[in-house]
Amino acid sequence: MNDTAIQKASSSTPMGENQFWAMLYLFIIESKLGKKILKYELQKDKVYIFHVKLTSGKVVAVSVYWIGDEWYFDANEFVYYDLWNEGNVFLYPASA
Repeated sequence: MNDTAIQKASSSTPMGENQFWAMLYLFIIESKLGKKILKYELQKDKVYIFHVKLTSGKVVAVSVYWIGDEWYFDANEFVYYDLWNEGNVFLYPASA
């Protein structure tokens, strides 16, 4: 699947930039609190994808992954033709 297809299949909308930073903080910096609040924790053998709407209005696909002894992330354009690698995990906040 690609970003457009997974967004459609999950009926998700991109999260705001501030929400993304808050979630990243809970997943990485305060992981015990994050596990309690978010009911999830990141695994070092997975690549996580977040769809984020930047304050500029541009939507990007952010990848978060572990290399060596630390977490890395990068943001790529949200393009409909880029396919995800097998095993990537799409994370987005569920609405209650």
